[in-house]
Amino acid sequence: MVNAHIENQGLFLRLFGTLSVQAPDGTDLTPYKSAKSQALLALLAMAPNFERSRDFLADKLWSDRQPKQAAGSLKTELYELRRALGPFKDIITSRHGLIQLDGPRITRDIDQPDFTPDTGAEFLEGIRVRDPQFENWLRNTRQSFHKTQDHGHKPRLLFRSSPGQDLSHDLFLGGYSQSIADWCAEKLVEADSNMPDLTPKEGVDYLLRHTVVQTDEKVSSSFAMLRVRDDVLMWQHASTYAAQPDALFQDTGLYSSINHRVDRTLFEIAPENGQSSEAAYLNRSTLGAVRLLFRNRGADMAIARRHLRTAQEATGRGLHCAWLAYSLCFDKAESNVETQALRDEAEALCRRALELEPFNSMTLALVSYTTTLLLQNPMAGRDLASRAIEINRANPLAWSFQAAALYHLRDIDAAVQSADYARKIAGDGPYRYAVETYFCIAATLANRVEDAIRAGETAAMLKPDFKASQRYLAMLYSHQKDEVNLARVVDTLRRTEPDFSVRKMLEMSEYPSDILRSAAISTIG
Repeated sequence: MVNAHIENQGLFLRLFGTLSVQAPDGTDLTPYKSAKSQALLALLAMAPNFERSRDFLADKLWSDRQPKQAAGSLKTELYELRRALGPFKDIITSRHGLIQLDGPRITRDIDQPDFTPDTGAEFLEGIRVRDPQFENWLRNTRQSFHKTQDHGHKPRLLFRSSPGQDLSHDLFLGGYSQSIADWCAEKLVEADSNMPDLTPKEGVDYLLRHTVVQTDEKVSSSFAMLRVRDDVLMWQHASTYAAQPDALFQDTGLYSSINHRVDRTLFEIAPENGQSSEAAYLNRSTLGAVRLLFRNRGADMAIARRHLRTAQEATGRGLHCAWLAYSLCFDKAESNVETQALRDEAEALCRRALELEPFNSMTLALVSYTTTLLLQNPMAGRDLASRAIEINRANPLAWSFQAAALYHLRDIDAAVQSADYARKIAGDGPYRYAVETYFCIAATLANRVEDAIRAGETAAMLKPDFKASQRYLAMLYSHQKDEVNLARVVDTLRRTEPDFSVRKMLEMSEYPSDILRSAAISTIG
């Protein structure tokens, strides 16, 4: 039977147990002839972005041979592997000393939500490659999977807060719990404001302690996260914000402290290393897929989408549809892809997301931006973002997406205020560069050039390969006649767009957005 998760044009690769490769129609394409071919496939399948250098592969499989001989052996095994894959041989490509698998056309068993191997199954079971370097790699990879199986289940968090009757305490408790739910599409938090003792309940992985001390003017808040299994303090965060009820709703300090703590709670226990394998990310379920969306390198987007679709089928949650819809916006913003089929898919996902989960702030926010950018209805996008903010005022993406709708409606001053508010309350999660970029766009449209440059450079520092911020920086530095920084930014953009120029960006009607071309600043072309 064909695996249910195989896409129409992709291969299914089983890494736990005996390695196997299955075509969409169920045909077995496993390279049985050579253990080295199997090992080569596994090394590529487990690589970041499915890509390894020829030198790396040769060293892992022929470490006892001279470089020229090892390179020849690698060439032979690549030929054998491609021959075994038959009609899918083009899934392996070579360029500039690199060997790469076409990630979007591969589904691995470890990509499945909440993947756990069959009892007793081992990673690459029975593979026999007598090379010490490969054996070291295999042993280390197996150990990493054992560690994941021990500690990689969905964490259960117990949130205990000191008793409080004041508004600030209730707002923090509600905002924190709501934001956790907004991000995760699953119940991870048990909130307990009575705090009778500090002994966690059985089955709890992390204990979250929140204490507040209030004066007439200020609230001092302390937050700590402890790992229960070894009683380790993972981190602690303190902050202050206004105590007066009429100031709390506007005080960014409260919402900033919520988001810094939410981000650390969620992403402290998700992989942090940008080079982490996709398996490590996806082990964190929805959060892992979201991390891959915002990392957006190589096959990240395709893997995240596949994971979100599978999770949506399993859970029926609207938030997964909303994240899928938002992911399509990258196709337009980053790759300038905008087809009727793309818009139809986005519209269907947005409709389904709102049907399933109309009261989730993140769902509303994500649908808001997709509605503004892809469905070209910024008025509806603004209304959806406003509803998201009403549900959770601490949602920074809702404020950013409200700004996007407002600047598409040419309400520039309101857009700048909304985007600036998002920056002030945002934490340091993987989405931060996007928040900075939305402010950069709004500030550019308002002709606040210095503010726009600062935000654009912050976004570029956080994610150098994000084209949107780099495009605005190109225009801004052109306006400033800053030839040095303009050359730097243009060089960055030309790495993925060899024919990029500021003139092209501003003169081509289809590239990349009317918002960028409408910026009321002059350039030197």
